[in-house]
Amino acid sequence: MFKATALLAALFALSLPSFADDSTEAGESLDLDSEGGAWINDTSYVEGTTGKPADLHAEVVKAMEGPEGSTILYLRPTEARKTVGGEETKVSLTAEPRAMVVRDDWKMFDAEHQPTSDPQFASSVIIPYPMESADAAMFEVVWNECEGAIQGNYVGTKCRSKEFLADDYMAFMKKNYLNCVNAGMANAGLAPAVKIHIMHDGTAGDMSHKRTPSLHNAGRAIDLQTLTTTDKDGKKNVFNFRSTSPSHALSSRCTPAATPTCKVFEGFRSCWHKLHVARKCPPRAKGAPIGTLGWEDKKHVAHHLHTSMPFCPSRQGHYITQTK
Repeated sequence: MFKATALLAALFALSLPSFADDSTEAGESLDLDSEGGAWINDTSYVEGTTGKPADLHAEVVKAMEGPEGSTILYLRPTEARKTVGGEETKVSLTAEPRAMVVRDDWKMFDAEHQPTSDPQFASSVIIPYPMESADAAMFEVVWNECEGAIQGNYVGTKCRSKEFLADDYMAFMKKNYLNCVNAGMANAGLAPAVKIHIMHDGTAGDMSHKRTPSLHNAGRAIDLQTLTTTDKDGKKNVFNFRSTSPSHALSSRCTPAATPTCKVFEGFRSCWHKLHVARKCPPRAKGAPIGTLGWEDKKHVAHHLHTSMPFCPSRQGHYITQTK
């Protein structure tokens, strides 16, 4: 018997479920089986049938853009419902919100509980269980640097399977980082990458960011130091930001300008900037690209390229449009 740990216990980390007509003690666990049965501590609560499976009802906490044109909803489950013998049984749920990629088989409702097909207007959803692929619907909020098309490691250390990034930035990075790297590759006349590796100087804020409202402290920045690209034929290219602007003189442009490394980083910054312009981010001083800090800033020149997702259009107390 397949139980819905992947949907309820795993996806939502359930805590103290309470039932419509029965009381439960703290620590008791809830599962749904593939036929819609509800179980408490492996004891049948509602017998499953081969008819309609159980539905999971959840409220929408927030929506955000996901990778490859998808939409991600932060969902807080409220109850599971099952009809047995013409009688509906409801199981109330208490759980933390979880980010999930919207699927075609969901039913979504707006604030007035009218059906909607636009996840941006969804206030609540009904998710049928079992789902075809619960794992595919998951959205991982931490960055696994060791796997996937966007890999990385902190300078001098091995990759980490759980590198902290904010959920919004993680979605933004998955959707756009490789595309903007390939904008840089095209600018340098090089073949597009199918995989990249970012050797970085950090993601989350450290002591150097403690006194300022840095986007690192909000989990919305990666300090890119060395970029390694791999094309479809397995050919690798390495672009080291520390080799740019060797004189350490502040400049609005990368030097030596004609090198592939400069062309890649210039193309990346231009692409990243346009994304933030589209988000209606306010302009930076002297027209510097939005969302990156590089040769124009004394803390970054010839060291690393700060790549971030500012809070836009609101600054929310973070230094995002000026170099401070």
